[in-house]
Amino acid sequence: MGKKSEVVIPEGTKRIESYQFAGNSELERIIIPESVRIIRFKAFSGCTSLKDIVIPHNVEIIEEDAFKGCSSLEKIVIPESVRIIRHGAFENCKKLKSVSLPLVAEFSVGNVRAIGQPKGLTTIERDTFSGCTSLEKVVIPDNITEIERRAFEGCEGLVRVTLPTSIEVIGEGAFRNCKGLTFIDGAESVERIDRYAFKGCKKLLYYRPESLQTIGDEAFKGCTSLLSIPIAEDTKSIGEGAFEECCSSDFKITQYENGLSEKTICISNPTVVHIPEATTQIGRGAFKNCKNLIAVEMDKSSKIDIINPSTFEGCTNLGVIELSPSLETIGPSAFEGCTGLQILEFPESVKNVERNAFRNCDALKVILSNGNIPNVEIGSFMPGVYEINKKNRKTHGKSKISFKSIKNAITMKSKKVEREI
Repeated sequence: MGKKSEVVIPEGTKRIESYQFAGNSELERIIIPESVRIIRFKAFSGCTSLKDIVIPHNVEIIEEDAFKGCSSLEKIVIPESVRIIRHGAFENCKKLKSVSLPLVAEFSVGNVRAIGQPKGLTTIERDTFSGCTSLEKVVIPDNITEIERRAFEGCEGLVRVTLPTSIEVIGEGAFRNCKGLTFIDGAESVERIDRYAFKGCKKLLYYRPESLQTIGDEAFKGCTSLLSIPIAEDTKSIGEGAFEECCSSDFKITQYENGLSEKTICISNPTVVHIPEATTQIGRGAFKNCKNLIAVEMDKSSKIDIINPSTFEGCTNLGVIELSPSLETIGPSAFEGCTGLQILEFPESVKNVERNAFRNCDALKVILSNGNIPNVEIGSFMPGVYEINKKNRKTHGKSKISFKSIKNAITMKSKKVEREI
């Protein structure tokens, strides 16, 4: 068909074919008859002037990239007959403000910048609305069980997302770089959040799931406004850098079952972190550069036996830490640069303190050890800031040193932990 600003598709047409109007930069309005059942792959892709379209009540399938790049499209009406919307269907529709769905009462046609999904759908496929920068609100109805990867990535105007009780999976990068996203309602039923799901959501304040079992790598990385993320009792794993660079004025991890994998939690501004009994491992760089982390408490029944490399490196305000009673090894650079750390008590179980573990901890004055003798590598501590039995010191390799217990310091430390945690 030639290029026209308005096109009326003839009655009796069953489907709009792939690429039928793709790249038509003059098309502003299209009228589709009730006979159409399928809108095929890239049927309207790149129609940059298309502003308005009404999908008739017998359409069942909208295929991949059907309206991708329709950068002038502001409104679309999707009937309840639609049961499949394929990936990328509305990707980069940058002016899309309103999607009208009769089964979702909150979304009337008008100036409401919102989106929902018809009840015939069970999945929001990958890239479906990515790059729709004008959307401000998302309400997902109860039948949706999964939001696939990048479904809403880069929706910078998105402020609030409401998740249903049916949702189980939030896919990789589903809301990545939604820079205006502030609130996520619901989410109680979510069991898995894949990597990068909310990465770069700088204004996100809360996310409070109850059934969460898995948090993927960097799932919340860069969520600098995050106030708290309770980890569900059933949470089994938290991926690398899952909360890296996150900021919180009152952060406390609740419960989870297994370990935190490498670079798991790096939260830049929490005040207090509690590591519960169920945690068996804290990964590499987990709290690295958490500038406002002032206190860490590991549960008195904690089974953590190693603090991995760089776990608390650069936590410049960390002043109090209660170590696991099962701790055996403090890894390289574990506390390097913790300039606010003044007193540290080693549990009796500690056997190894590795290279640079306490390097540049300039304020560290006292190590309390209850008389145990760990193996300490050269360069683990700054010189002159702790009491050691120097006769056991060696010039090369590992050295055995003992620390004198100081009761007054223990009392002072205990009171500070009680006050801060």
